[in-house]
Amino acid sequence: MSLIILLLLLTACGDEAAATPQITPSGGGLLPFPTPSSNPRIGYATGAVAKVNGTEISANEFNQALDQTRVTSEEQNGGTIDWNTETNKTRLKELRDQVLQGLINYAVIESEARKENVTVSAQDVTNQLENFKQQIGGEDTYKIWLSRRFMSDTDNRRALEQGLLFSKMLEQHATVQDKEEQVKVRHILLGTEKEAKDIFVRLQQGADFAALATQFSLDVASAKKGGDLDWVFKGQTEPSFEQAAFSLKIGTFSGPIKTSLGWHIIKVEGREVRQLPLDLLEQRRQEAFSAYIKTLRDHATVEVLLNT
Repeated sequence: MSLIILLLLLTACGDEAAATPQITPSGGGLLPFPTPSSNPRIGYATGAVAKVNGTEISANEFNQALDQTRVTSEEQNGGTIDWNTETNKTRLKELRDQVLQGLINYAVIESEARKENVTVSAQDVTNQLENFKQQIGGEDTYKIWLSRRFMSDTDNRRALEQGLLFSKMLEQHATVQDKEEQVKVRHILLGTEKEAKDIFVRLQQGADFAALATQFSLDVASAKKGGDLDWVFKGQTEPSFEQAAFSLKIGTFSGPIKTSLGWHIIKVEGREVRQLPLDLLEQRRQEAFSAYIKTLRDHATVEVLLNT
C-alpha cells in the first residue's frame, strides 16, 4: 500500500489493489508526467506541521506525502497540472489539508500500535516491495515511479512499512459480522399514493403480486421479474422501505410505503441469516476503522502547526 493510498484511507479506508500506480504507455513511451526537473515541488511546508501526543510530524514527512498525493493526481489527470490557476490553488490547499489530516491519523494509529506491540518486519516490507515492483513492470519502471514522486527507495520502504502497520491495525480493530438477517422481497413501485392504494386493494382481493408488478411497476428491472428484488439487507434501502420489509411476516405484503422513488407495495417471501456481499463488508470495515481512528484522535493531544 503506497503512502498516498494510506493517507486518503486514513480519513476513509481503501485497499491495497488501489495503490497500484497507473503508468500509461503513449506511442511506445511514458506520458509526460512530472519529473524533478519539469515540475518543481509545490505547496511545501517548513518546520514541524503538527504534534501528536508531543511527537512532531516533520515538514519532510508532510512534503513527501504531498508529493505522492499531488503527482498521483497528475497521473490520474493524464499529465502535469498547472497548480497556479485559481481553481488548482484551491485544489492544492485541499490536498495539503488531506495530507495533514492523514498524517495526524496515522500518528495516533502508530502510537497505539506501539502500546499493543504491533510491528512490521523488514522481510514483510521487502516482500511487499518486490510484489509492488512486479505489479508496475519491474525495476526500471519502479525507479521512474520513485523519481516522479521525488522519493528514494528508503522513503518508499518506509511508506510500505506504514501501510503494512496500518493494515495490521485495521485487521485487529475493524472486525464486523459477515452474516446477518436478510429478507427476500418483491415490490411494486407506483408514481402516486392513489395508484398504490388501488393496487393494494386488488392484492387484498386476491390478485397475483408478481403479475401486478410486471404490469404496473415503474421499476422496470424488477418488473421483468415480477417485482423480485432478491435478498435485501439492512442499510441497503431507504429507512421507510427497510422498516416495512423487516417488519412483515413471510408471505404478507405492506400497504403503500413512501420513499424518494415513489410509492411501494412490498411483499416478503423469505427471511434468513445470510452471508453479506464482500463490498458491503469492506464498507462496514472502513466505517468501523474510521470510528476507531476518531476515538483515538478524541483521546489524543493534537496540535496543528501548519497553516493550510
